[in-house]
Amino acid sequence: MSGRNQAIVIGASMGGLLAARALADFFEQVTLIERDAFPPVGEHRKGVPQGRHTHALLLRGGEILEGLFPGLIADLVERGAPLISRPEKEVIWFDGGGYHARFYQ
Repeated sequence: MSGRNQAIVIGASMGGLLAARALADFFEQVTLIERDAFPPVGEHRKGVPQGRHTHALLLRGGEILEGLFPGLIADLVERGAPLISRPEKEVIWFDGGGYHARFYQ
């Protein structure tokens, strides 16, 4: 592909990282530009205010990420990420003074 030597992605958010991965199939070099330095593993990133929130990866998102990054789900589970197969039975959260579950069948 002539003229497609390099792509630049600004921001290493989940969107930026996924864009860089997708572009890697079409460009010889992909450069990610991020204003924040990445903190040590396990610490929160300064420019990501929602980083302290609980996150969940839904099934289809996991399938897509696994396609882009083979072995990712097994690696996440190996590193301690819980694999939830029945959210209606396994997920509750505390908010406003009480526990809540929004998954009903």
